[in-house]
Formats: sequence, C-alpha cells, structure tokens
Amino acid sequence: GNACTYDTCDPVTGCKNEPIDCNDNDLCTTDSCDQQEGCKYEDITCDDSSVCTTDTCEPASGCIYTPISCDDSLLCTVDSCDPVTGCKYTDVVCHDGSECTIDTCNPATGLCDYEGEDCNDNDECTTDSCD
Repeated sequence: GNACTYDTCDPVTGCKNEPIDCNDNDLCTTDSCDQQEGCKYEDITCDDSSVCTTDTCEPASGCIYTPISCDDSLLCTVDSCDPVTGCKYTDVVCHDGSECTIDTCNPATGLCDYEGEDCNDNDECTTDSCD
C-alpha cells in the first residue's frame, strides 16, 4: 500500500485511494508524504542572515526576527546594529564650529556642553581674547 493515501473499497463504487492530508497547521514545518513512511514534518530554518536579530519560529505565525538590544546605557554614544558585524557604538560628536570653546558630551545628560576656553597667556601686557 501507499502510506500517502487513505484506501477504501465500496462494493458498489469500487476502490478509492484518497490522498491523506499531512498539513499539521504548523508554520514552522515543511509537510510532505513519503509513500513508505507516511507524513513527514521537517523543521524550517528561520535565518534572516542578520546578527541584529534573534531568529525563532512560532507554529501559528511562522518565522519571527526579534531585534537585539544594542543599548550600552551610555548617553554619549549613538547605538546601532550592523546586520553583518553587530552592535556599533559611535561617540556623539559635539562641535559648535568655534575654536574658542571646548566641546564635550555630558555623560549625565547626553547633551553637548560648550565651555569657553581660557585664553589667558599670563602676560599682563597683552589683551587676552579668543576669536
């Protein structure tokens, strides 16, 4: 016999070989039928080729690609994820365009601070200024 058919015989209409339904309603499997073994269910691979996601499968909805967290909790970095190399942490760039300030990122607020630079050359005969 064929393990992929449901075989019945009716004295009036004769033999019937109806295909069996191997659908397990699980979106995480590929369903097939082997004539010798019957229904087979092979797990699918959920892989989006990104190191920025955790790849899983839910029977009712299929593949799920959940973004990983790249949060380093540092307010002076911009956190992102590259699909090939993973988490990246880029320093916040603080530059107001003035050579007369010291530009820094405040780690407590994540905001840029621009402090006036001390232009004192300790020479009483000069007028100190920053342009």
